[in-house]
Amino acid sequence: MARQSSHSFCFKPFTVVAFAIVVFTAIIWGQAIAPQGSPYTPAVPQLQIVAPPVSPALSQTIDLKLLDADGRAVAAPRDIHLRATASNASVNKSEVIIEKGATSAQVTVSKESPGIADFSVKQVGGVTSAFSGSTQLSFAPDTSVVPKPPFVIAVSISPSSRLRAGLETGTVVARILDAEQREFPAHRTYTIRFPELTGPVHVMPPNLTIQTGESYGTTEVSATQPTVLPFRPSVNPPSTVLSSVDRLEFISPIVSAIAIPQHSYLEAMWPPKIGLAVGLTDGRGNWISSDESKTILLRAEPDNDGIFESSAIQISKGQSVVQSYYTPLREGKVIVKAIAGGLQSPDMTIEFRYTAYFFWIIALVGGLLGGIVKYVLDGERGLRVLLGALVGCFTGWLAYVLVPVLDFRSLSPLIQGASRVFQAFVYGFLGGGIGFAIFKPLLNKVRSAKANP
Repeated sequence: MARQSSHSFCFKPFTVVAFAIVVFTAIIWGQAIAPQGSPYTPAVPQLQIVAPPVSPALSQTIDLKLLDADGRAVAAPRDIHLRATASNASVNKSEVIIEKGATSAQVTVSKESPGIADFSVKQVGGVTSAFSGSTQLSFAPDTSVVPKPPFVIAVSISPSSRLRAGLETGTVVARILDAEQREFPAHRTYTIRFPELTGPVHVMPPNLTIQTGESYGTTEVSATQPTVLPFRPSVNPPSTVLSSVDRLEFISPIVSAIAIPQHSYLEAMWPPKIGLAVGLTDGRGNWISSDESKTILLRAEPDNDGIFESSAIQISKGQSVVQSYYTPLREGKVIVKAIAGGLQSPDMTIEFRYTAYFFWIIALVGGLLGGIVKYVLDGERGLRVLLGALVGCFTGWLAYVLVPVLDFRSLSPLIQGASRVFQAFVYGFLGGGIGFAIFKPLLNKVRSAKANP
């Protein structure tokens, strides 16, 4: 009977301690999740080639600028490597770098004699057309030159004959050239019309004019929706037209695929499911409906710190955004990307951290076990084990709090490479094991005082 009573008594301390831990956890659970930071949609930069239509010298400096859809300068999110080329001209450097944080770079194009050169730039290793473009350059037109017939009207479009509807505006440049491709002042006024550019396409001004005494003229084209139209300019008075393109295409204004996390920074007692808004955006960062079914692949770097609910997201025609989830498996910061063919993939960051309460519980559990192990090894039973467990919980928590503060150099290096969870448990276990030894002299003094009032 005495043996049964002893076992029954030993069971109760463990029940009491376990119940205390559960109650403590329940009290602080409501304060566990502490999200910080708000989702945002980053600006999507586009490359613009800034060069005068006509250069008075045989060389000119061209600015390669990063602008948003509203024409404002945008800093490069990373180093952007570009390859610059020019026909019938030389470039001072074939590879141009817009450095991270910068908004532009420059390149110089030179020509040995007056004339026309086609300049183009393309991203090195890029999968999108956002950082590419072309334009036509004119060098040192001589007003005293005697032009050699036949004369032609050369028409080009900058930055490209493929523009994003609703976002990009193209510049149409018409130049009058002689037989040696030299630009010269016109002896009469030429009017260039674009009869096929109708419907959603806007030409402003509607007619391109090369005034008497001028060597070129410009107009701008834009469209409100995707379309493809033939590009066949007509000239009055009738002249030969040499066009660099035969059609003008306005493509979908979808610029990027993106996964925006519900929280960019999150503290919780346990790794939560973090909502992701996965979809397509235009150049202004607004959600935009897909013009066709698309598959968006989700990737995280590093890829072993969490899991996606689904790594392949299907966007149906007419949809702009769908909901998905990411669950971190451990503490740390990850970069989330949404990848779709030919679209930009802005980096989005998720950082997850356990709350301090989580480590307190780990330290309490470590202290509890440390106290129990110490007394069991000492041959103690019953109430003294319960007392050791309770003291171990407190001293384990105290050890976790004080070791980093007091900087115990002899102890910290042994586990500094381990995870914070393991550190909390070790500090708690050690604190629980030596806790009663710290408080025993104090308890003895209290007992002595009671015995000898």
